[in-house]
Amino acid sequence: MGVERQETKGPSEWILQDTSSSLLPNSSDAMTWHIGDHGFEMTLSPGIPTLIREHLKKWCEHWLAQHNLQLNEISTWAIHPGGPKILEAVAQSLDLTPHDLRFSKQILTHHGNISSATILFILNQIPEDIDGPCVAIGLGPGLMAEGMLLNR
Repeated sequence: MGVERQETKGPSEWILQDTSSSLLPNSSDAMTWHIGDHGFEMTLSPGIPTLIREHLKKWCEHWLAQHNLQLNEISTWAIHPGGPKILEAVAQSLDLTPHDLRFSKQILTHHGNISSATILFILNQIPEDIDGPCVAIGLGPGLMAEGMLLNR
């Protein structure tokens, strides 16, 4: 005899609506990872903030427009805090306020950059009473922008 299982969505669960990726122009050597004798070795170009300021907005606007959304309609932002300069460049590019970046800054302050898991920590900090579209963005090698459009 089987037990019927009902799946319900709790109020705090995020629903993934879409993802998007973009290799920012002229960025193939901005962030690199190489396998060395003692694990992965990472190199970062000092030009990363400039690349973000110059190219992130165009990609993000185009992606959100496919969902009939504009930047100012995003309720919450979860930006991977590679560091303070990265958050500052993203804020400048996307016209975000310190309030928009509060969850990212909170995780950076209390935990630092904890690699890919950082986005999950940020999403976990967003209170349940904040609903509407959330955009999560991380940056990776080359200078690849990875985005998730989430909702509750």
